[in-house]
Amino acid sequence: MDATVEVRGLVKRYASGPTIGPIDFEAQPGQVVAVAGSNGAGKSTTLRMTLGLSAPSRGHALVMGRPYGQLERPGLQVGVFLGGRLGDESMTGREYLTFMAGMMELPNVRRRVRRVLRDCGLERWPKTRIKGYSTGMRQRLGVAGAIIADAPVLVLDEPFNGLDIAGRLWLHDSMRQWSAAGKTVILAAHEIDELQRIATHVLIIMHGRQMAYGPLEQVIADNGGKSGTVFRFAPDVDETRKAMVIGELAITGADLHLSDDGSYLARQTDEAAVFAIAARHDATLVRLDHAEPTLRDVMTGMIRQTPEKERAS
Repeated sequence: MDATVEVRGLVKRYASGPTIGPIDFEAQPGQVVAVAGSNGAGKSTTLRMTLGLSAPSRGHALVMGRPYGQLERPGLQVGVFLGGRLGDESMTGREYLTFMAGMMELPNVRRRVRRVLRDCGLERWPKTRIKGYSTGMRQRLGVAGAIIADAPVLVLDEPFNGLDIAGRLWLHDSMRQWSAAGKTVILAAHEIDELQRIATHVLIIMHGRQMAYGPLEQVIADNGGKSGTVFRFAPDVDETRKAMVIGELAITGADLHLSDDGSYLARQTDEAAVFAIAARHDATLVRLDHAEPTLRDVMTGMIRQTPEKERAS
């Protein structure tokens, strides 16, 4: 299947500051591709280069087989919300969306506006001026503008900013619906846990460098994500008993890793074995459960492996 969005070797060089890239990824229909990284990592610049809003120093980005700027009617192909101001804030939400639809010469404008106001949870405030919107309402309106053309590709930059719990659940559900309908969704965000809930694929950028790209589960597995049994000793367990438990687990073949919070991750063993060994040595446990690796684990590991000089850049 041909990629809806294809990015190859994108590099952005600045006269002062870090270089971004090279960046390589692609996005297919039905995929939610998350661009993950800390603030200043290069996520937004990557999206802007993909859309031709920032000229790359090297490489190319294609949307529907062509550079975004060469699409005949790009608004019908790509729905975009990059945050920031939404335009004339004296407009109402309904007026803003009507204006957006008119700019793209969309048919059935009134019906479209009603639909996206409803889909984005703004139907109760169609006449409220944007300057009176909360941050979360502005985010919803920005997303509404991105989906009004029903474009096959959606590009969203930090769409979770300012959303409360209800707003985040709405956006999760919406992205699942868009991907189920065959749309290609690309979003950048620094909320790692949010991304793990919705992404099918992930592109990780740290300090301008691409660290990983691929299906979410594969990226986690290939970059040190570890599953296993997590346990922690009670505060009154002395070091001798801890050592006896750890030693016997090691003898049984458990691969042990100590976390910063004092918990142990024991791979290649299960909760029953850990419990039995701890009980045998009268070592009380205050935590004992199974843990699956997460995107947060992977990115935390990458940050810790990054030289301090680069972290501060």
